Amino acid sequence: MNLKQEQLDKSRSNASCISAAHRMLYDNIKWIFKYTWIFAAAYAVLTAVLYTFRANAITQELTIMTVVGFVVLGLLALCGQIAFYSRVMCILDNQTLKWNIIRSLKMFVFCVCIGIVSVLLLAVLNKILFAASCTDMSVLVIANLALILVITLVLLPYVYVSMKYYMEPESKLTQIIFKSYKTGMRYWLTIFTIMLLTILCVFALAIIISIPMDIVMVAHAISIYGVNYLGDPSGLPSNFLLLMFIVCALTFFIFMYVNIFVTFVCYYMYGTIETRDKERKEFLKEKSGMAENAK
Repeated sequence: MNLKQEQLDKSRSNASCISAAHRMLYDNIKWIFKYTWIFAAAYAVLTAVLYTFRANAITQELTIMTVVGFVVLGLLALCGQIAFYSRVMCILDNQTLKWNIIRSLKMFVFCVCIGIVSVLLLAVLNKILFAASCTDMSVLVIANLALILVITLVLLPYVYVSMKYYMEPESKLTQIIFKSYKTGMRYWLTIFTIMLLTILCVFALAIIISIPMDIVMVAHAISIYGVNYLGDPSGLPSNFLLLMFIVCALTFFIFMYVNIFVTFVCYYMYGTIETRDKERKEFLKEKSGMAENAK
């Protein structure tokens, strides 16, 4: 693929990783859009249908068919997200879509396992607190948020591990989970700083992008509250759900290209860590050789 991009194997500063990702997206935006728009549109439509279905279901009686609908639409939206991310990774690792989908599914299973373990840890924490007769809600909330923060910080190196898993075809997930995690922990501060700066940039952009969807969602929530609790008639137009679908679809479609920027940041962060770790190993090897010669 003829992409305008900077050298990957280069030690960059934290800000340079973000700048390189921005330039890569900006310089190739037309090509990237042509290559990914169908996948982005499919995910956006599926997610918009899910949100619209949920908004409509709130006003109706909960039935088995409603639950089944939630599950089916949720799974379809998840499949759309996996397909889109796999398509984006095809740009970076030059592998086939099928190859990347298989890797994405394995990473998803791994993330689900981590999620289950995290939930169990939270359950154990709450059980200990209740056993200690702790009923103060503020203490419970602070303790749970503190544990979630600790878990997030501990899992941060897996941002690097996941990118390494895609970029190195010979790597196996079971082998790099711990081995590459050690490397990630060695550069934990680098990962933390880059991801924090990226999140701040994306968060500011996300607030602006999501304003139309937020307005639609708030209007719908106020309408439901008025109808259910105040007995007021719904003031929403008859085509409101169609409007909600269109707004949600456009919002999520744009969000997908914001996510591409984050993926590119992780791509250059991976290159930086790999380069620094290689230089570190070479330095230690030279140092060891000099020590032996001194003897």
